[in-house]
Amino acid sequence: MAKGIYDKKRPTPKKVSKFDTKIILIIVIAVAVITAAIVAAVLIDADSKSYVGYVDGKRVPVLEYRIFLDDAVAEMESEADEADENFSASTYWTADKQAEAQEHALKEVAEFNGKYRLAVKNGCNLSKQEKTNIKNNLNYYINIYYQMYGSSYSVDQIVKLVTGVNVTYDELDEYCKYANKLAAIEKYRDKLEETYKVEDLYFKDDDGNVKSNGEQAVLDEYNKHLDDYRRINLTSLVFAKPGSKPTEPTKVTEPTEPENKDETSEEYVEYKTKKDAYDKYVKDLEEYNKKLEEWNQKCDEIETKVKAIFDALLKDGKYTGKGIAEVATGEKDADGNDIKAVPDYTDATLEDIAAKEGVLYASAKGANTFSGTPSSTDLLGKFANSLQWTDDTRKAVKSTLTEKTDDKAEEGDEEGDKEEGEKENENPVEKPDLEPYGNDYNLESVTDDSGKFKETKLKLFQDDNRYYITKCTGILDINTSTEDEPAEDENSSATLSVRTVVLNNLKSLKSDDDTSKEVADAGAKYELTKKNNKAVKIIDKAKFESVSHTAA
Repeated sequence: MAKGIYDKKRPTPKKVSKFDTKIILIIVIAVAVITAAIVAAVLIDADSKSYVGYVDGKRVPVLEYRIFLDDAVAEMESEADEADENFSASTYWTADKQAEAQEHALKEVAEFNGKYRLAVKNGCNLSKQEKTNIKNNLNYYINIYYQMYGSSYSVDQIVKLVTGVNVTYDELDEYCKYANKLAAIEKYRDKLEETYKVEDLYFKDDDGNVKSNGEQAVLDEYNKHLDDYRRINLTSLVFAKPGSKPTEPTKVTEPTEPENKDETSEEYVEYKTKKDAYDKYVKDLEEYNKKLEEWNQKCDEIETKVKAIFDALLKDGKYTGKGIAEVATGEKDADGNDIKAVPDYTDATLEDIAAKEGVLYASAKGANTFSGTPSSTDLLGKFANSLQWTDDTRKAVKSTLTEKTDDKAEEGDEEGDKEEGEKENENPVEKPDLEPYGNDYNLESVTDDSGKFKETKLKLFQDDNRYYITKCTGILDINTSTEDEPAEDENSSATLSVRTVVLNNLKSLKSDDDTSKEVADAGAKYELTKKNNKAVKIIDKAKFESVSHTAA
């Protein structure tokens, strides 16, 4: 197996000159005695810093405490920041707050190790192969990321990026031990979840009290977090612009010519440097403007075609005419190369064009599903989330939604959508900036012959890299998404219905509760004992100095 790019090179041993054997023996004995004393002291000190205590007779590594302390600090800062718009970490981390974070982290790390001991006790420890797989996968992704970003980030930064925690490359072996524990706990929780039935599940309110059980719990969980569970189906035709938009050079302020300055003086040298930088900026700006004009001209040509396709599809759903991009014709030239040409369309639908020229989701004829909270930075994701999160756009597709689609609806309102004349939502969700142009952007819906929702009308928008023609073909909820779709092949995964996703989340919440209860019911068995105050103090000091610079 080839060495990884992180394997550190060991220095080549130097050759030792020949000395009198007696002298060497004396030196060796003296050095050995001194070295033994030093090594013993170092090992004792290092050992005292390697753990923070014991759980069930087993040491808890300092790395695990660091991870849970980081979590505790982040959680406390987030809550404080939400409560106080003037929040400042430099003044927040008082001695009391530091003690609170420490107590929380020690409790969490003890519970974590208790859950791990339970997993082992119930036969859910990892096999040697499973542990090897975790380590190999970790190294694989570190290598991939390093190849991509190694010129900009250090190895330790890449490790932190891949693991998601504050560890260095030298601590990877220790981190793998933590990851093995985490995987064993998940294995045990999966084992518990397989035994749960719908009637075993429950929904809790914001105070942690059980509010409902069984089927009602499933509905309550869905309605409480429906914006996380609903899925938006889009069909999109996406055309690429002619390469990336040129990057404008960084502006340099034009300097004032210094008077009566010696060319060797510091002031003149500084001016000359700025003047050279400004001259370069002016030259680069001219080149940028030239490239930008050429780019805009090419974009205008493509945009004209895009609008023609959009107008035709918007009118009757069919387009006849020339396409935009060159695509493979299925024929080859004399040298065996693919022959490409701009396609001619006759009564082509959005799906027909998307399958041939679309730069996204071509294999699915432009179809894609978006779900979850708004996180996508691309325009399709923003558009999907605008349908999912904005009250007035829900009206366009309300026939696909269940009752009480708006979780902010007043008690007794049979539909979540507000009727005309009702009070506006006091906390409206801000619409994303979609950058539409013309009057083509609209939220009107199309219905079938029976008056039921079919799809939204087409939308047209653009960003610096692409043009988008898209429509919403449905919002899947707990009622309209009722069947799990099996994986098409071994390289793909099954598509779970919304209901299954809700059930799985409730099972996960219950398994977490059940394992926590098992740890609590065991009493002192899984509590942290023999706390190593020296190690805890060292970790706390480093952490709180880094976040506030106020630790003693």
